[in-house]
Amino acid sequence: MVWVRSQDKRSLMNVQEFRVEGKRILGIAGYGSISEWVIVLGIYKTPKQSREVLDVIQIKIADKKQKIINMPEYK
Repeated sequence: MVWVRSQDKRSLMNVQEFRVEGKRILGIAGYGSISEWVIVLGIYKTPKQSREVLDVIQIKIADKKQKIINMPEYK
């Protein structure tokens, strides 16, 4: 799990899983018996840009130097 600050700066959450759905990147913070707790972490111009941001997040997680990842604004 990793701490992530949402693009709109209104949420800080410990994310278990990231998911790209079209232009949005979702963060899944937990699972219940029949549901999951999900928040939109960022919205980008295109699905391709969302996937590129997810690639950057993956690199930052692997690097392990950052304790909190800030979702970038879209360009």
